[in-house]
Amino acid sequence: MAGSSRLVDQGMVKSIGVSNFGVAHLQELAKTQRIPPAINQIECHPQLYQHELELYCQDHQIAITAYSSLKPLTSLGSLPALDKVLSELAEKHACSKADLLLRYSFHQDLLVDPAY
Repeated sequence: MAGSSRLVDQGMVKSIGVSNFGVAHLQELAKTQRIPPAINQIECHPQLYQHELELYCQDHQIAITAYSSLKPLTSLGSLPALDKVLSELAEKHACSKADLLLRYSFHQDLLVDPAY
């Protein structure tokens, strides 16, 4: 990561991003790096809500990009309670289950990569 700060200083990149860094990783990085990451890409959806990490990033002005936001759709057969809730909400709001999952991330003020 030390080289990343040099790239910012030289104007070769505008900011630094990380992926799958937890709170401990970000705290360790803050001790050794002059320029903090601007963004952290993490898996985030109703089945994997990372509240502590989201708060840490918010407190330190680190944006979050959520990936696998639609992952719960791949396991609904093994999660009948989630499937029931999503089905009821989708019917109530006249939208798809995917729309609900993406909206969940948007309401968490997360950037969303729906394709990943």
